[in-house]
Amino acid sequence: MSLSKLRGTRLRSRATAIVGAIGLATFGLTACGGGSSPATSVTTGPPSTVDSATWNKTLDAANQEGTVNWYFSVGSSDKIIADFEKAYPKIKVKATFAGTADLIPKLDQEIEAGVKSADVVVHASPGWFSDRYDADKFASLTVAPDQTSAGWEKLLGGKSYATVLAIPYTISSQSDQPTFTDVASLLAAKPDAKYGLLNPHSSVAAAFAYETLRQEFGDEILDKLAATSHTVEASNTPLGQALGAGSFEYALPGLASVTTPLVAKGARITETVPTKAASGPQYNAAVMGTAPHPNAATVFTNWLMSKDGAASFVKNVSPAATAISVDGSIPWDSVKSYDPKEWTNEKWNAWIAQYWTPRFGG
Repeated sequence: MSLSKLRGTRLRSRATAIVGAIGLATFGLTACGGGSSPATSVTTGPPSTVDSATWNKTLDAANQEGTVNWYFSVGSSDKIIADFEKAYPKIKVKATFAGTADLIPKLDQEIEAGVKSADVVVHASPGWFSDRYDADKFASLTVAPDQTSAGWEKLLGGKSYATVLAIPYTISSQSDQPTFTDVASLLAAKPDAKYGLLNPHSSVAAAFAYETLRQEFGDEILDKLAATSHTVEASNTPLGQALGAGSFEYALPGLASVTTPLVAKGARITETVPTKAASGPQYNAAVMGTAPHPNAATVFTNWLMSKDGAASFVKNVSPAATAISVDGSIPWDSVKSYDPKEWTNEKWNAWIAQYWTPRFGG
């Protein structure tokens, strides 16, 4: 589908309603503002909704803190931050960027040591969020009235982390090559092209992308990929860079968040969202239980959950599917994502051993 024709739809309900409003949403503060640590412990557990008066107290406390430390693995963060700071000029975002695979060990080390560093975490490992929530490592998420009206009680499903974004994998191509809206059509028309392939060892999402293709087109789709002239790249970053450098004509599964900065520097790359077998990683957001600025973190997370936050994602991380439908977003249900409860490390490794290694080696 062409990006100009993408339209959003509402995210389907996922679970039952969460707990009712608590009496006070603001966390305790020290006497001074501007980034001081909270004087009281952050409450963990299920999310809660609050009324406008209580939310205004949270906002006042957030403005006093004045800072939010954001750990993330999403590209174009500087532009997303600029959109937030325009809406909340008294709160400044300090960003720490790393790929999901690099961010998780850093976070786990800080959790283990009880370090008060990260306020808000956004990355693409749903299993990590599920496990850390079960281990009581996230603050109880306070849901603002506007987000309650938007349907987040159901979307959260009783969990204190919000799935705010999905980035669909693409069929990446050099701009002088014809585009195709599904991998089967591409291979049928261009069997002799040079291909860059993403190594499924890089992430569960990558392995799931190939499994989604297999479910849609059968085992022969993997056979046809294996029969091409191809290079397997370790992650999406070298995959996009090699495509931009002309090492091959097509790359898949591609990731536009990687290639967009390359295009801005002159790379001639076109991204096409598949109309069949589309999949991609989902990004969750949570306030850490050790957040040094818990009120500012709550405001920032609610903004990521809002229509304005969704619009910023679509504007700066396109193509994107957002939980809250906005103009230009890809229909949420059209992008398949793996269930972390099903796709354990054992299943991931077993899938590679059964379907990848016999065809591609390694």
